[in-house]
Amino acid sequence: MNFRPVSVFITALLISGCTTWTPAQKAKLAQIELVPATGANAVYKEPDATLSPGIAEFEARQGAGILPVLAGGILDLGVMTFQQVRFELAESKRFEELKQALRSPPAGNVDAAVHEVLNVDPFFRSRLAPSAPTKLAIRITKFGLSRSPIPDSDVLLRVSIEAEVKITDGKDELYFGTLIGRGKRAASAENLLKDPGYVEAGYREAAQDLAAMLVLALDEKVGQP
Repeated sequence: MNFRPVSVFITALLISGCTTWTPAQKAKLAQIELVPATGANAVYKEPDATLSPGIAEFEARQGAGILPVLAGGILDLGVMTFQQVRFELAESKRFEELKQALRSPPAGNVDAAVHEVLNVDPFFRSRLAPSAPTKLAIRITKFGLSRSPIPDSDVLLRVSIEAEVKITDGKDELYFGTLIGRGKRAASAENLLKDPGYVEAGYREAAQDLAAMLVLALDEKVGQP
C-alpha cells in the first residue's frame, strides 16, 4: 500500500506556512527560463484506491487540538487501509496491465501546461525568457492512478503525477515545492483498460491540474490573490 497517514498531512498543514518573496528575491525573478521538464526516472506507484473520510481534517478545522486531530488521523487510516486491501483483493490481477498502460509520464504535457498558465499570469507573463539566469525546473518523480473523489460504489481511478519544482538563480533556491496533478476523467480498472485514449487524456489533464497548483503556489509567494 502506497498511501501515507492522513495525520501526516494534517500535522504538516498545522505547522507549515508560506512566506512571500522579499523585494530582493523578486528582483531575481526579472527574467525566468522554463527548463524542459524531466520524467525519465519517475517511479510508478500502484493504484491508490483510498478515499479519506476526512475525520482528522474536520477536527483540525474545528480547532480541536492536536490529540483529536491525531486520533482522527488514526481512524482515517483504518478506513483507508480497509479500502486499499479490498481493492487489491478484487483488482490485483489487473495491476500489471495498468502499469503497462500508463507507460511513463510525457514531460511535454507538463511543459505545455506550465507555459500556458504562466503566460497569462500577471506577474510571470512578462518575465519568461530563454537563457535567463533564473531557472524554473520541474522533475516528475512519481506517477500512477489514484481514486477519484466522485461518490460511487465502485473505485474509479484517475491518472496522477507528482513533481518537484525548483526556482534557482544559480546561487540561491528561491522556491521548492512538491505538487500533485490529477486527471479529471475517472474509470474503473476494467473500463480504463478498454479505453485506448484514457491514459493520454488523463496525463494531459493531470499536467494541467499540476500547472494550476503551481501557479497558485507561486502567486502566493508573489503576494497576489
